[in-house]
Amino acid sequence: MSSEQDIVAWLREATPYFQRHRDRTFVVYIDGAPGETLDDAIRDLVLMSSVGVRLVLVFGIGDVAQGPIDETSIKQITAEAGGRCLEFEALFGASSQYAVRVVSGNYVKAQPKGVISGVDLGHAGNVRRIDAVGINGHLGDGGVVLIPPVGHSSTGELFTLEPLALAQNVAVAINADKLILLAGAIPHDADGTLIRQLTVREAREYLAQHDDAYLATAVDACASGVARTHIVAGQESGSMLRELFTRDGAGTLVSNVPFDQLRRASSDDVAGILDIIRPLEDDGILVRRPREKLEAEIENFFVVVRDDTVCACGALYPLADEDAAEIACIAVHPDYRGSGFGDLLMDAIESEAATSATKNLFVLTTQSEQWFKERGFEGVDVADLPVKKQVVYNYQRGSKVLRKVS
Repeated sequence: MSSEQDIVAWLREATPYFQRHRDRTFVVYIDGAPGETLDDAIRDLVLMSSVGVRLVLVFGIGDVAQGPIDETSIKQITAEAGGRCLEFEALFGASSQYAVRVVSGNYVKAQPKGVISGVDLGHAGNVRRIDAVGINGHLGDGGVVLIPPVGHSSTGELFTLEPLALAQNVAVAINADKLILLAGAIPHDADGTLIRQLTVREAREYLAQHDDAYLATAVDACASGVARTHIVAGQESGSMLRELFTRDGAGTLVSNVPFDQLRRASSDDVAGILDIIRPLEDDGILVRRPREKLEAEIENFFVVVRDDTVCACGALYPLADEDAAEIACIAVHPDYRGSGFGDLLMDAIESEAATSATKNLFVLTTQSEQWFKERGFEGVDVADLPVKKQVVYNYQRGSKVLRKVS
């Protein structure tokens, strides 16, 4: 495949993510080591801003001790923080063909750590309050907000802050959709395989055996209400874009969404699936499936279960000898619509299709054409269906035919 074809393929895969991430708020953490890929990271952030992502950039300033911090040290640290703000502003300006407004300000109120074990830590501090209103105001105006690891007290004193903890606090305070941590290393299995996703519970189990400050921050953020935290390799060019705009990703996703409740269906789930799909069948949105048919095809289904209740379902039907598969029966219980379960199901089904090297995914729908198009499917003709599906196509029902090529 040529480089031009690679670009076209990537854009087709990324387009649904552009739509999904628009008007979402991401907090991005970059550590204090500039590195050779900092320019690339800023270019990636500019691209994200250009497609409508609301960005807050929290950064470190090198190996700043958290105490004791004396008067001379705090002046040096604040000067370095100001210099880095100017550096980031220059990089955003140089990386953009349009005006990316970068703003910074006194968004973080701090308090001293005080005296610990008899030692006065001076100007080493903790976050006391985040000015979420001020930050969101600038984000609403299209600005990228810069936040250095320095805060002020109500009496005007300055304090250093632990930058990872600061990024977590900011993400929680402004109700960010994602926290993205550019790290030096990403969690791996014992055999060296990248761990692509972890629930909070699984991440805590991993931390019991490994010392990982980034993963610990991700756990704390998710436990405090941030839906998803991504840990990506800061030294790898394009890692953020691959993680956020491709199906396979490039880092580790930690989520408070219960991944372990997204699983293949079993015969015990038939009743729960029927409870969800029967009203949609009665309305003509889904093709009616008798219980016996559903029981016979249950191995094709995936479900999302909460508190032992099936709250979403979807199926993947491989089409033998066709290098294709059909996605069918995507349905979410009314009480859980808007929860993201539909996206979780699609991710699981597409991952399963990718595992079996399926190149063409088809879906037939009468009501949800736009939803599938937002996820990268394109409308095609009935004649584009695999032969076996053309034979049984119901012209009276008149379903729209959509395809996604991997």
